[in-house]
Amino acid sequence: LLSGKAGTSAPEPLSLRLEDAAGNPVSGQSVVFEVTYNSGRLERDKARVEVNTDEEGLASANFRFGENPGVNIVKAVVKSKATRKLETSFESMALE
Repeated sequence: LLSGKAGTSAPEPLSLRLEDAAGNPVSGQSVVFEVTYNSGRLERDKARVEVNTDEEGLASANFRFGENPGVNIVKAVVKSKATRKLETSFESMALE
């Protein structure tokens, strides 16, 4: 669980790594990060950003905790026509 003072930026970005069935990184894959609970914000003060995985299969987005103390949830969804929908969530706690 990531935590930090309400209204401040997280010390590191939210990140995920995509691999194929053989464990090789998947590059150039679209991933949508979206704040689904509370008032946290992603890059450019947005609630939703879309990024592509890099050569190492990594996708990441900077995160700022909501102004009010409490849980923030960000969902990450892999957009792919070739595979079933893949998603995960990041939970964080904004502290007073």
